[in-house]
Amino acid sequence: MKIKLHYVLMSLALIFLGACGDDDDPIVINRTVLVYIMGDNTLNHYVSDDISEMTEGAAGIDLTRNNLLVYADNGSSVKFFRMYKDKKGEIVQDLVQTYNPDRNSVGLSEMKEVLSLVYKEYPAESYGLVLWSHGEGWKPGTTSSSSRWIGQDDSATLSISTLSEALSVIPYYEYILFDACFMQSVEVAYELREHTGYFIGSPAEIPGPGAPYQDVVSAMFAKSDAAMAIARGYYEYYRKLYTGKVPVSDRWTGGVAISVIKADKLEALAAATKSILPVLIQNGESVNVTDVLDYDRRTNGNYIGYYDFDLLMKSLANATTVDLTSWSAAYEAAVPYAESTDKIFTGLFPGNNIGSMFSVTDYSGVSIYVPRTGSPAALNDSYKTFQWYQDAGWSVSTN
Repeated sequence: MKIKLHYVLMSLALIFLGACGDDDDPIVINRTVLVYIMGDNTLNHYVSDDISEMTEGAAGIDLTRNNLLVYADNGSSVKFFRMYKDKKGEIVQDLVQTYNPDRNSVGLSEMKEVLSLVYKEYPAESYGLVLWSHGEGWKPGTTSSSSRWIGQDDSATLSISTLSEALSVIPYYEYILFDACFMQSVEVAYELREHTGYFIGSPAEIPGPGAPYQDVVSAMFAKSDAAMAIARGYYEYYRKLYTGKVPVSDRWTGGVAISVIKADKLEALAAATKSILPVLIQNGESVNVTDVLDYDRRTNGNYIGYYDFDLLMKSLANATTVDLTSWSAAYEAAVPYAESTDKIFTGLFPGNNIGSMFSVTDYSGVSIYVPRTGSPAALNDSYKTFQWYQDAGWSVSTN
């Protein structure tokens, strides 16, 4: 793909420049990682805690050959800074830019401005990106804070199409970590597949404290298999705390579900899905999802339905003679890592102030939406605008 060629040429140029210095060759930066915190919402109290965790995690990083950058909006202040080690070896913040507290951090121009600053002022052989906020998978963003997508700033939200345009400022990311709920959906990954090598995230709600940055920052700068290392660090932290009980305070005993999606395998997965989906679902017939794991536990008007992709396909195939062998191989290639505790926590049951645990037996790592007659027409119409709808065969199956 052109975007990957650009990335390779950029890396070669950096190496060439590093070899052509006069006396002191410039240091080649291995990786620049931006943590983009959209915290002007109900998560704002976690912002300072996560920055403290990043500070702890950064102690083990060679910050002369790597850049750890943070854009942090907590609703009362907005700043951009670089973490580095002072002469005493302590991690400190190099404040690069402050912004108006009313800044819309999910706005297209605002996000592009930050990514342009990263790309121009902190060039590197590779880039990593963390998107920190509320999330709502592929669901259409609106101006209502109760209907959020990826990224919430007060009442504004960030659509996947807007995010895709903003991401294009930097030609290619080694990985994108969604530190937000519901973002590991096949629709989102497919729409953004040209921008990155790997997606790390959860198809369900994530723990309230989010990523354990003290454990995963070092993985963010791993020279190989960074995405896998991040996912393992994320999972293992919460696995060790897991008791199967509703979490109390910020000591998160409620488990986690995490996975990695390999972007360059998604087109093969779409083709494999399209080859059998019109056989499994014909003429827009109703899809029975009663026994399929659903990560969306809401029972009110905000319900979407985020079904486990692998379990959905197996459920559909069980009622037919369709062989899933080729499809399963494509799925496993696209999802090289998926781990979860036996149960995970949901705080979305209406009328339940403490939340509940639910089983994620046979978890496979990625969610999928099922367009159906009972869903709001506007929701189904929005789903049709995603490239996955066409490429995976839904356009044939639902007509």
